[in-house]
Amino acid sequence: MSDCETSCIPCGLHSFRRNTYFNGKLLTERDFADEQAYLVGKDRLHNSLLHGHGTVCGLSLTAHPNEDCRRRYLVLEPGLALDCCGREIVVAERTVIDIAALIEEQGIALDTEADEDLFIAICYRECGDEKVPAILPDCDCGGDNAAWNRIREGWTITLRAEPSGARPPARAPATARLDWVQTLVLQQQSVTALAFDEERGQIYVATRAGESGARMMVYDSHTHDLITAIETGEEVHDIAVSPRGDLIYVAGRGIEGSGEGEGDWGGIAVYREADIRGDDPAAPAIALDGPARLVVADDGTLFALRLDSGDIVAWQEPQIQAWLAGATPPAGPDNRRRFDLGHPVGAGTPARLGANVMQVSADGRQLFILDVDAADPDRRLRIVDVAAMFSGAAEGDAGDEITVAVPLAGDPVALAVSFDRASVFVLGHDGERARIERFNLSAPGGIFTVTRAGRGGAWTAEVLDLTLAPAEQWAYALERDEAGHSSIVSLSIDAIAEEGDSPVNPAGTREGIAGLGSFQRLGMVENRLYVAAQDASEAQPDRGLVAVIDVREGDCGAAFDAIIGPCPGCGTGDHCVTLAHLPHYRAGVPMQDAGEGGDTGVEIDNLTHRRLVPSTSTIVEVVRCMLSQGATTGRPGPRGPAGLPGRDGLDGADGAPGADGRDGTDGANGRDGRDGTDGVGLNENLVHITNLSWIHDDICYDGRGDFVEHLRKTGLVILFDGEVQFASVQGNEKIAPPSEVFRLFARIDAFGGLLDVIVPDLVLEPVEVTQIDGSGRITEVNPIPGTALTKAVRLRLDGDGLPGVIAEMGPNFFRILLRADMIRDAEGKFAVDGNHIFGAVPRRPSGNGLQGGSFESWFALDT
Repeated sequence: MSDCETSCIPCGLHSFRRNTYFNGKLLTERDFADEQAYLVGKDRLHNSLLHGHGTVCGLSLTAHPNEDCRRRYLVLEPGLALDCCGREIVVAERTVIDIAALIEEQGIALDTEADEDLFIAICYRECGDEKVPAILPDCDCGGDNAAWNRIREGWTITLRAEPSGARPPARAPATARLDWVQTLVLQQQSVTALAFDEERGQIYVATRAGESGARMMVYDSHTHDLITAIETGEEVHDIAVSPRGDLIYVAGRGIEGSGEGEGDWGGIAVYREADIRGDDPAAPAIALDGPARLVVADDGTLFALRLDSGDIVAWQEPQIQAWLAGATPPAGPDNRRRFDLGHPVGAGTPARLGANVMQVSADGRQLFILDVDAADPDRRLRIVDVAAMFSGAAEGDAGDEITVAVPLAGDPVALAVSFDRASVFVLGHDGERARIERFNLSAPGGIFTVTRAGRGGAWTAEVLDLTLAPAEQWAYALERDEAGHSSIVSLSIDAIAEEGDSPVNPAGTREGIAGLGSFQRLGMVENRLYVAAQDASEAQPDRGLVAVIDVREGDCGAAFDAIIGPCPGCGTGDHCVTLAHLPHYRAGVPMQDAGEGGDTGVEIDNLTHRRLVPSTSTIVEVVRCMLSQGATTGRPGPRGPAGLPGRDGLDGADGAPGADGRDGTDGANGRDGRDGTDGVGLNENLVHITNLSWIHDDICYDGRGDFVEHLRKTGLVILFDGEVQFASVQGNEKIAPPSEVFRLFARIDAFGGLLDVIVPDLVLEPVEVTQIDGSGRITEVNPIPGTALTKAVRLRLDGDGLPGVIAEMGPNFFRILLRADMIRDAEGKFAVDGNHIFGAVPRRPSGNGLQGGSFESWFALDT
């Protein structure tokens, strides 16, 4: 070979032949060359197809330490790279790269009139080494009867100039994909409200057909088949659904049965989901004197924003249920609370147009309102303390002191609150541009604060509404262009949250919808957007439309499917590895490290166009970091699908009605008692239950053997969000164990029926939770004996023997009881807030702001 050239060992997929050896075989140069080619070729094929190509470690390009040399030189740090043929490029020591000399040597023509980037790549190169005499020279010796004794593997630097922005980055940014599925068409009707029931998979669409009144159409979200249609008043302004989907609230004009309390204009009809499929289902109504927007918290509290007066009225679910049972006045539930914005919501404002202007946090503690008065130049984001709102007298008005008011710029349109209550996003207009801002929410020292965070986003469009995706990596806005065409656009939350002085353009994928869009809802289970629109066609101008848009956000698993495609290869080219690029390069300009370019220099970008080949240990470290932080600091993941419904039990026999007794005589009135001291109301700072080692109301273990193994190894673990006194869980030491506070029951068939029997011989221990899986289930713990305070406790089976109940009866259903009333926090001041509201742990912590309660949960074994 000549001084420097690359050997002709094939690159990529090809057939391999290896030497065979036998006694008496004549070995020639060809045999030894083939031996090396076989081993080297296998090694390179392994590198290229199992590891890929790019930087393995090091090889960063940095500015020259001498400022006077930065116009000409860069410094290449030691490191290792793999090219697309699998060849290893090793740089063993720091090397100064003369960029100016390479530009001249390689004939790089920089266009002084154009904006160009300069790319720097490293290429594999082989050179002959140690020239020795050749005893039997051939034609390759060049006439000097000598040949190279070694081949030195090395490298060389190449440059390439390209127009700025022409080359895509090495790692394509993740995007949200939007696909139109279908459009629900409602002839001769207009859509006035939308709601979605994620528990039952039902879509509620309110329509109006001229003077003939309003209807509520109910669709199956899986098939989009019409389930039922209900006549409801003259015009519907909003619909909301309770967390369990059992109550549907319909606010509108001409609602019957709204009583005389505040006028007969209309109200909020309350339908029971179990009754809506019947003929003319009964729906008692809460009286209101004007149109309203509705929102329901996860604890069932109903909030109504009355548009004509600017009042916000709220009722807690127990009062609503009592009212439905006929125990309170007909005009509405007792214990109503009210907060006054101070002005009506005028025509043309976002609330009147159906935008998302009111939302309650996932834990039900704060109510967020976009307070926009058409006649008032002050725009505010109001944040209401719900506990303070309900702490005053019954039927009372809440004062301004229960809110935080944040001034807003421009014309706000809609808001969206993150699931973890850490951020709120406000969408609006700033002149001719759409603008989205992010605010961080915190409560240091118990004082609630709101601060602007991130650079925000801006782009040219008229925006109408906003919502967040379940994983909160993307937001989705409804927009309309200058020609009146409506579309859904995805907005990158990561881009909005970046630090910086000027807003970025966060807009990504767009999907057009038929008609003129008005407002939207995001289906949290099926990952679908439901967008209300009116027909823009002149031929059929009276159709109401509901566009159904599928949302796919970064399907990372699709990368694995690409494996069955063609194997990657080099193709044509120099097979070099790009290390860095110099954006907007000009000859003679100083080359600076990232962040130090200033106005006169060009910054070295080592990441945008560099492919990386991380080691296995690096990947493991990243995964471990994600697992350890994801459950505590990451954004919440999307909610999983609901479990299968349980089997209906057998109906019991009706008992005979008893005879009515006679009314007794009224006794004399007793003396009035003294007024008690004021209660503390709802307490936000109680300890709650956040995670379990089983899944509530589900099949959690693969048979009895698997359950017993987990009971010995991990046990049944309950995790709190604060420390508790272990002695209060253990109970009175004078009474023999097991603990009366934390117990496990097995359901057995005995005495002709089902009986819950306590499982004995279980050890109660304080533990430290070391691992939680993606569904929130506790999978690994460490015991911490002797501790007085703990954040987790468990029941564990000790020894090889089985409790008699499990060994003899073989139960498949178990129930856990934790008496939260008995468990004291670290200071011994309060009991744990243990109310297990609709079995939501770990989707939301236990509790309703009140101490105590019995935390009950159950699970079954796979039979």
